[in-house]
Amino acid sequence: MRLAALGTGFLLLASAQAARSLSAEEWVERNLEARGGGRWDGVVGLKLTGQFNRNGRENRLEIWRVGPDRVRFETRFLDRHEIYVLASDQAWRQTPREGFERVPPEELGWQLELADLYLPWLDLMGRFRSLEVAGQDSVNGRPVVQLKATLPEGPTQDWFVDTESYQVVRTDRSADRPDGQQVKYSTYHFDYREVEGLAFAHYVEIDFGTGMYSLVVESIEVNPAIPDGLFEAPSTAAEPAPEGASNPAGGAQGSRSH
Repeated sequence: MRLAALGTGFLLLASAQAARSLSAEEWVERNLEARGGGRWDGVVGLKLTGQFNRNGRENRLEIWRVGPDRVRFETRFLDRHEIYVLASDQAWRQTPREGFERVPPEELGWQLELADLYLPWLDLMGRFRSLEVAGQDSVNGRPVVQLKATLPEGPTQDWFVDTESYQVVRTDRSADRPDGQQVKYSTYHFDYREVEGLAFAHYVEIDFGTGMYSLVVESIEVNPAIPDGLFEAPSTAAEPAPEGASNPAGGAQGSRSH
């Protein structure tokens, strides 16, 4: 036990030394290299499929992503079909209970966060007003550096980066509940694997304190064919049929910012 404690102490000491020697921007650059580096330059779109467990209920999940600002998030459980879409600064959702409604993008909180996991972190930097090294910690027994990101409207997010792999292993955020109260939640990123030279977490847990969501990724497609009208609201486009995709991702107006 004493040896184990000493080992953990040495790891945390190494983490502290690393955090002091690297700036927040350097941590972001190292994370980008760990995720695939320059290979991301050729990525326009992504499609993820898997099993999404929401408080013990298994859902089929699809996430479509084109660039940093277009996302379609779909879940299916029996005959229940939910859709959440971000298209630039516009957002909408369609659920069995509420039907179709346009919503502020921030109301797609955890759905967008899951989709954000499958972007290189560098693409998220434009959303932050500031980013700084906040300290050192450990996650699941591994040393991490904590980066604090401040959003333009004021809230902060904490990102925990493994000091050996440079992968993000946890994020802490806040979300608004329907009653107006804020709830803090943590997302844990596990099982990074390479797909076409790019590293993605293949198992994710979101801990809300009062409930747990988890995602098991079954497949990730890089630059898939993008169905026509995928991000358009139902009032202006027919329901997309992913199986009948007609135009390549290369023809979508995806973008990357550096």
